[in-house]
Amino acid sequence: MLSNHQDIAVSETYSDSIREARRRHERRLESIIADGGAEQVHRTPDPHTTARFVLGALNGVPRWAGSPATAALTDSIAEQLVDHLINGIGTGPGTGGA
Repeated sequence: MLSNHQDIAVSETYSDSIREARRRHERRLESIIADGGAEQVHRTPDPHTTARFVLGALNGVPRWAGSPATAALTDSIAEQLVDHLINGIGTGPGTGGA
């Protein structure tokens, strides 16, 4: 994932290309989300906001996991986030809810 903060840490030579790659990535995800909403695969009242939500959550994984994290750990965290996105955060069997 292309973090919104990566362009801060690189030289000006590369920051424009990183910003453009990030915009292409965001637009593609937004398009995928909009297509799924149009096909009634999921509810998506605002694909733009939903795409930012997804990217924000997934881009945070390396920070949450910390520098010694393995790829398996960050993949596991990302899978949990995707599950929450698709299935929601709610109560049910095994969730500890009432």
